[in-house]
Amino acid sequence: LDVAPLRARSAGWIRDNLTPRDCARVWGMAEQLCVASLAQRAREVACDHVLTLRHDEAFLLQLQPQHMLELLQSDFLCINSEDEAVELIRAWIQADAEARRALLAPLTLRIRFTAVSPGVAAELLQQLAADCERESRRAVGVAWSPADVPCQPLAPSRQSLLASTVVALSSFLGVPPPVSAVGGAGGGEQQAEASLAGG
Repeated sequence: LDVAPLRARSAGWIRDNLTPRDCARVWGMAEQLCVASLAQRAREVACDHVLTLRHDEAFLLQLQPQHMLELLQSDFLCINSEDEAVELIRAWIQADAEARRALLAPLTLRIRFTAVSPGVAAELLQQLAADCERESRRAVGVAWSPADVPCQPLAPSRQSLLASTVVALSSFLGVPPPVSAVGGAGGGEQQAEASLAGG
């Protein structure tokens, strides 16, 4: 039984009828089935409608880490400012906070710091610094809050990446990095790629 023509017709129908809300799920499915044209179309729809989709919990939950990275790196991402890229990252992480919290640092390295407004950059630094402090406390067995007690600490490579991101963002803002980030920084681009690939 030759299923190739059936697969091509099915992919064509899905591509022609793809809605923004379904694009994350279809993107993942298309890559699993090696249907490049359908994956490309799903990526295009996500890029075109990202300002609406960042408020859609179903889309955010279905969007895979490597696809989030592709969106941030795309020259065709339809956003009005880099602040909206930060908002997209926050919304995506918040949709599944416990599973995705470690990906804030590698995703942050993919935005253009120089295009982020100082207020948003300062808020992002505060959030990253809090994560850095939390991980420092976990590493020595001190709970940040009661909810943190059963949580596993980040792997050392991700702790280092988090610290590096805090130092980089602090440098951009012209403020000293928090003590918890100093000494733990190391690596950067390669660790970011590894974190997202394994995310």
